Amino acid sequence: MGVILSMIQDHLNELRAKLEQSENITEELKAKLLDHVTAIENETSVSGDMTEESEDSSTSANSSNHAGDLLSTVEELEASHPELVGVINRIAVTLSNMGI
Repeated sequence: MGVILSMIQDHLNELRAKLEQSENITEELKAKLLDHVTAIENETSVSGDMTEESEDSSTSANSSNHAGDLLSTVEELEASHPELVGVINRIAVTLSNMGI
């Protein structure tokens, strides 16, 4: 499990760096996406410290809330940058098919 969380953290660090350097998105959208990266980082650190049995309802509620916020931000990104989202989707599918 530690290796997977480490890989996720590496990807989140890379995503954060790319978002911070991006000049192609609005500052408002950039801030929202960076907030989501932080929320995901927090969730993965919590997940690494907890087992499924010890997860309480407040953590589940926070996860659901973050997921809803992330979904709305992704929808906003899809509307403003459909070609970019398509490329990212194809990359994700390719990586998934490779088992990564």
